Amino acid sequence: MVARMEKLEGTASRVSCAPEVASLLEGDSPQATLGRRFLRFCEALLDKNTGGIDDVVTPDARFHELEAAGLPPGPAGLKLFRSQINAAFPDQQVEVLRMSFPEENTIETVLACVATHSGPLMGIPASGKRVSFTVYTRNRFEGDRMAERWDQTDFEGLLAQLRD
Repeated sequence: MVARMEKLEGTASRVSCAPEVASLLEGDSPQATLGRRFLRFCEALLDKNTGGIDDVVTPDARFHELEAAGLPPGPAGLKLFRSQINAAFPDQQVEVLRMSFPEENTIETVLACVATHSGPLMGIPASGKRVSFTVYTRNRFEGDRMAERWDQTDFEGLLAQLRD
């Protein structure tokens, strides 16, 4: 059983939390507040309208893996990446399996993602296959917005599922 996040205005939530994570998000502790900020960020990523990203990241936010892959820095690179991912996996759902708080404004998570490959991705045409993959994240916030993010995603494993 997973706890569902409150849906954002006009959208059905596609982000859920494992019970132990949901219990961390209860109350008004600094960690609970930071965790809820992270969930809002996740919801913005999954929205087909990437304009909401501007509301949850700083204007000079760093997304290290995206920049290393050659995408533009800041929100522009994140929007470009998410528009491609959202087109390929329009029904993507995310479950937050683990959440920890190594520093005051930093949150680390383990995310389980499932989606149907409904659009082209990295030269692979839509296959209709259901895929799953795990994402490990480290996220630093400034106030209510994400300022820096590091991701580790098994893209090779994801691509192998699409090719099988």
